Parts: sequence; C-alpha cells; structure tokens
Amino acid sequence: MDLRYARNLGTLGKEGQKKLACTHVAIAGAGGLGGTVFEIMVRAGVGKITIIDFDVFEPTNLNRQLLATEKTLGQNKAVAAAERASEVNSEVEVVARQDRLTDANAEKLLAGADLILDCLGNIRDRFALERAARKLEIPMVHAAVAGYRGQIMVVRPDGPGLKAIYGSESHAPASGEETTFGTPPAP
Repeated sequence: MDLRYARNLGTLGKEGQKKLACTHVAIAGAGGLGGTVFEIMVRAGVGKITIIDFDVFEPTNLNRQLLATEKTLGQNKAVAAAERASEVNSEVEVVARQDRLTDANAEKLLAGADLILDCLGNIRDRFALERAARKLEIPMVHAAVAGYRGQIMVVRPDGPGLKAIYGSESHAPASGEETTFGTPPAP
C-alpha cells in the first residue's frame, strides 16, 4: 500500500483504505466548508470526487476559504479544487463541474456517487440537493457553518432530512445564520 496512507491504517485498516479508494463522493459547494472537506477527502485517498460549484473566487474568500489564494482570484472554485488535488494526490480522480446545482441538473451531476456532501451556501439549493439524493437513493451529509458554530447531520433517503432543521421548504429562510454571524476563518 502507498506510504502516503500509512498514517490512515491505524484507524481505517488496509481494507478500509482500499474501500475508500473505490468510493465516489460528490461534494456540492467548494467554498469555505466544501474546500476544506475536499482537501481532506483528497488527502484521505477517496478514489473519485465530483466537486460542484458555479462560483469564482473573490477577495472576500481569501480570509476563510482554503482553496482561495491571490493566484486563484477570478477562477472557478471547482476548477481550482481539481488543480489543487493534482498537486496533493494525483491518484484521486476529480471531476470538476462548473454548474449551479438545480432541480433540473442535480441528478445528472450526482449520478454514480456513493455519498453526497452538502457544503452549499444557501438553503434553497440544499433542498434541491436533498431531493436529488432521495431520488438517487444516495445518503447525504448536510453541513453548514455560521460564525464559529456549525451543524451537521446525515440525511438518509427515507429520513426527515433538512425539514428537521429548516421546517418545510416553503417556510425555510432564504439563507442561514452566516448572513448575521459571518464566516471568519476557523480558530
């Protein structure tokens, strides 16, 4: 086994590491949370990662988004993530999707994934992601950050999902607490 994963083996074991190498994870959102999760997945040795983000880096991202550098300003976040992965772990297959995830394209963007990670920046898109995950019967991990607080939960295809946090989609706020508390760099 590759020496790069030697420090994973005490926790994952050889079989766990092999399973990780055969796993396809889709990450929706490559900003502060998504960029950090992406970096961790690449370093851990996830075999294939689809990273989805339509946005580009701007100066307000420099203080808090791992993939944002002065060099990547103006660059699409998913493309920057793929370039970063090639520098860190070329064994990981990265599919960069420069798309805004919507009800119309979500199933196509997520097809073939074993796990979906919700690192999106707005609640409306999170509900679209959840609908697609349910249709595709793929488990989803939802996460969000505001200020120095975060939330995380697993959404199973048959569970209550985002409704448990935000209420019904029609009554959910347009954005989360990050608009009030901001998103400073992690302490």
